[in-house]
Formats: sequence, structure tokens, C-alpha cells
Amino acid sequence: MKKLLGLICLFTLLAVSLAIASLSFEEAKLGPADAKTGDVLTGNITCESNVTITAYWNVYRGTDNVTALAGNQNIFNDTETGVITVPTSYTAKGEVWRFIGWCQNSEGEITTQTTSNTVTIANTAPVATFASISPSTATSETLFTCSGISDDADDADTLTQSYQFMNGATVVRAWSTSSTFQCTSSLCPVAASIKCQYKVNDGSIDSNVVNSTSVVIDSPASSIDINGISFGGSTSEKSNPDDEDAPVLVTETLTVRNTGTNPLTSLTFSNVNIASKYNISFTPSAIASLAPGASTTITVKANLHEEHDAFDPDANTPQDDRDMLIGSIMATASDGTQDVTDTADVRMETENKLEIYRLYIEVDNDSDKVNDGDTVEDIPPGAKIEVRLIAETGYSSGSDVDLENIELTILIDDGDIDEEENDDIPDIDAGDDNEETTISFTIDDDVDEDTYVMIVTLEGEDSYGAIHGEQWEIELEVKREDEEITIKSASLSPDTISCQRTSTLSIRIENSGNDDSDEITLEVKNDALGIFSRTRDIDLDNDDDYSKTIPISVGDTVPAGTYSINIFTYFDDDAYEDDDVSKFRSVDLIVQSCGSTVVDDDDDDVDDTDDGDDSTTVIVDTSLDDTVDDSTTTGGSAVARPPATITGPGEDTLTLALIILGYVVVIIVAVVLIAKLFKK
Repeated sequence: MKKLLGLICLFTLLAVSLAIASLSFEEAKLGPADAKTGDVLTGNITCESNVTITAYWNVYRGTDNVTALAGNQNIFNDTETGVITVPTSYTAKGEVWRFIGWCQNSEGEITTQTTSNTVTIANTAPVATFASISPSTATSETLFTCSGISDDADDADTLTQSYQFMNGATVVRAWSTSSTFQCTSSLCPVAASIKCQYKVNDGSIDSNVVNSTSVVIDSPASSIDINGISFGGSTSEKSNPDDEDAPVLVTETLTVRNTGTNPLTSLTFSNVNIASKYNISFTPSAIASLAPGASTTITVKANLHEEHDAFDPDANTPQDDRDMLIGSIMATASDGTQDVTDTADVRMETENKLEIYRLYIEVDNDSDKVNDGDTVEDIPPGAKIEVRLIAETGYSSGSDVDLENIELTILIDDGDIDEEENDDIPDIDAGDDNEETTISFTIDDDVDEDTYVMIVTLEGEDSYGAIHGEQWEIELEVKREDEEITIKSASLSPDTISCQRTSTLSIRIENSGNDDSDEITLEVKNDALGIFSRTRDIDLDNDDDYSKTIPISVGDTVPAGTYSINIFTYFDDDAYEDDDVSKFRSVDLIVQSCGSTVVDDDDDDVDDTDDGDDSTTVIVDTSLDDTVDDSTTTGGSAVARPPATITGPGEDTLTLALIILGYVVVIIVAVVLIAKLFKK
């Protein structure tokens, strides 16, 4: 019996020791597995141990560690616990997400890191919410227009809209991107019920289909039609109140048609929302009758008023930047039982008197004259762009009309480049010479190779407040060199020395080319000062950079003066051997006689007087083929890791000692018990 009790005690102690040392990682799961844009991702971790468990995790978008989502949390034993939440603001269509998790218990044990399943964010289908058809009353000759409302807020995709027209259940115009449908007597007979259907596509998925209400085709009715008219032209002079011949009146012909089946009487004409300054009049002012299918013409007269704008910089289409909408005309007639009406647009164009005389685009001091629609080619990233515009007036000295409040605006809102700059141009009096201005900006270093549209707008007012101007579009073609190492910055601190003849040169270079290189050379030298520093085999991928500081010490006998320290970069060993310099820059070190006042300004002015001492050469850096410290290159992502005290089993010395001691005690007790049992 005692032997049996001893064995029970032995196995109990062994079970307890094994339980204390037990920690396992059971599962890392990310969901939902079929996540779409707009879904919140949740990560669950399951670990098993009979003491307190802490779960740790890093979350990855593709190969990028999203450090803001890393963390840790206590979890229950052998219980699936949701510890990770990835908000929709972090996710986008097509991205692949996963996380890496591990656990540690309060005894100091830590599991290996385990990767969860991956979840790819799927496309969410767009939603069509509304469709409408117009007009609401129609005949067999009506032109229908369908419109719809849709949403793709989760993906923000570009949507393609499609429309289909139905007569009851019969398709009369199949799906098309055209929103209009011209009825005919065969497709839209009297009493037909016409509706439109609307859907969108985000490039891969169609939305649902929504239907408009139906419009019943009526019997032919009375109707009237008039055409739109446009006054003036690109060479039309406006009225000038100071001119004895003012105002300038112009005429256009308006055609009136009876498009119905009933005779029309008492035809009259009026303007709608046309300012009184245009002095619109009709001749004749009324028509007694117009037979079905017949047409007639009337004369419409207008004043080319001095306040009419000749230019609209915000016009939606290029052809509208001169021909301005000033209102509409309405024709009204009676068929004996009801009135019928029709309206048409009225536009006006006058001569523009403020034009772009010359436009020059300068790229890194290389200037070219350009015209509207031209392309400026081979612009390197980081280039300085200068836009020089010369404006001219079309007003002669006899007109006594000046141009004022003239402004040049440069706008690039295209992909990687977002620039908007403006500058004033001096007023131009009637008959005066041209005026000009220059706007400068710099292309970002990290801009992609592409062609970007720059909109150049010249705008001003004449003496009567009317707007004149011109708008050009210039294409800027940005092109990277395949092999280029740019000197991003180079500076001396201080750049002027006197009694204390030491300084530090700080340099930062960047691989701004398309190709990677692990053979880059950075060379710094000045023969007069004996400065020579060469760093070879710098390893930089595209857009990575490297920084270096060089201490400089100048001997007391070096005469006062300005010394240019030259900096060279070479893309690879072949370029270095061939003396094929990628980029060159120099910085000036001003050495003053001891006792002179040190002036540190941006103009690099220096006292060139010599203190009369003999000069000696000081070697600042004689090391060649320096080994590059990779830590100075940029790149890499921060990774969330376990705290230092829990980076792995056994690294906490006290915890490890206690665990070992526990095992020893258990073994000794077991041996003693077994010995006693067998003695008996």
C-alpha cells in the first residue's frame, strides 16, 4: 500500500511539473476570409497554458508591417480570442493581409512566431440606386433621356454608366453608354409605355439594374421649335461708350417651326434671363399664324455691350471659352385650346484683347519658346521650371481702353505633380508695349516618369470691367536617367573659419535613376587644401539615399581665401574608371586670417587678404576605398517585436534558474521515494 501511495505521489509531482512548463500556440486566424472593401478585419489568437498568457502580434499589408496595428493583450487559456481589429480606413481593394502572432506565459516561456491565414480584400459591387426618364410627356417623335444615380463609395472606382430603353417588356434600345433614345412611330406607337433601365460597371462587376417610371406615348399634339443663336465672333468689336458710333448692334436669324399637327396662332417672342444691357429686340415681334410643318424666320438684334466678357477661364470645354451664354429666347404660340412654348440658348462672342504674345519654358537654365499644345521633353526629377509669359494688348492707343488686374496662373493637378502658382502682371495701357512675368517651381525628386499637363491661364479686365484672356495647355514630359546619383545636399558647418580652423562637410546623395547600383562612388577633394576623400561600393536602390560627414582641418599657415571643395558622384566602377561623373557640386570654404571678423552669410563674401604666412597643405581625409556603413542608407520598415525581457525562453536568468531548480527538486524527491519503496 505504501509503495502504491509513493508511486501516486511521484506521478502527481511529475504531472504538476509538466503542467507548469506547458505553453503552446494553437491558432492564428484572420477573417472574414471573403472580406470586401468596407469590411472590418478581425484577428484571433488561441494559446494553451495553465498560467497567465499574453499574446503578441504584428499585422502586415502585403510585405509591409503596419506598425500602428501591432500590440499585445492577455488572453484566456485555450480560448479563441479576438485581439486584432483592422479598420476599413486601413484596407483597400486587392490588398493582401495577414498577421504573425506569438504567446508568452507568466513563467517566461514564449512560443515560436506563427503566421495566420491571408485575406485578400475583394472588390465590392457598385450599387445603382435611382433611374429617371424625361420628358414626362411624349409623342412618337420624342427624344428620351435617361439619368441615374449610383454609388461605389467603398472602392471609389471609376464607374461606366449604361442605359437600356423598354416598351413594356420589349427592348427598343439595347444597353449602351448613350443616355438618349430617339423614338419613332414604329418603336414608340401611341399608347406605348416607355421606360429606361440603368446600371453601372466598376471595371469588373456590374451593379444591380434599376428601372425608371414609365411614360405613355400620347397622340400627336401641338408643338413649336426654335433654334439657338450666337451673336458676334472672334473679331467683333464691342461697344465703346467713349466712341460716337456706340453702341455696336448685330443681328442674327431665328428660325421658327410648327412641329405639331395643329395650326398655331399668335406667335410671340421674349428673352429669358438676358440682361437689359444687351438690348435684345425681335423683328417682327409677332407672327399671326403658322401651319403644321411650316417654318418662318425673324430677325433678332443685340448690343455687343462693353461689359461683355471675352474670356471665361472656368469654361467647361475649350470651345466655350469665347462664346458666352447670356440667356435664352422663348417662343410662345396657341393652338386654340392651349399655349405651346420652346426655348433656345443665346450666346455672344467678342474680340479678346489680352493674349499670350510669347511663352518660354526654362528647365534648369535651358529655355525654349513654346506654343499652345506643345510638349517640353526630357525634364529630370528635381528640375527647376521657370515659366516666362509676355502678355500683349489688342487695344490701340486711340481706343483709350486699358487692361488692368492682369494675372498669370500656372496649374498642374495631374498625378504626382500638384502645383498652383500665380503672379500679377503690370497694367497695360492702350497702345503700350507688352508686359511680362515669370513663375518658378520645382519638380519633386520622387515624381514618376510620365507626361503631365500644365494649364497656363492669362486673365485681366478692361476699363469697363469685362474679362479678357487666354488659356494654353503645355505638356511636361518627366524622364528619369537610368544611371544617376544626385547630390541632394552639401554644406559646411561653419562655412567660414578663422582662428579655429576646423569645419565639417555634410553630404547627402540619392540614387535618382531608374537602375540600382552597389558600386557607387562618392569623391570629395580640394588640391589646395589637400582634401581627398573617396567612398566606394555604396549600395543604393532607386530613390534610396546615403549621408556622409567629413571633418576638415586647415593648417594655420594656409593663406586666407575662398576654397571650393569639389564633390563628385559616379554610378558604378566603370563610370569611375572612365571619369564619367554623374553629378558635380562644389561648396566654398572661406578661410580668414586669425583676428578677422568671421561673417557667415549666404553671399559667401570673404576677406581675401593674406596674413603673410607660408602655406602648408593639410590632408583632411587620406582614406581610400572606405567601407560603407549600411545603416546610413535609408529604407526598411519598423517591426513590432516582443519586449526585451520576453524575446525567447531562457533570456530571463532568474526565471530560468527557478525552472531548473524546480526540475531538480522534483527529480530528487522522486528518487528518494523510489529508493524507500524498494527498500521495503
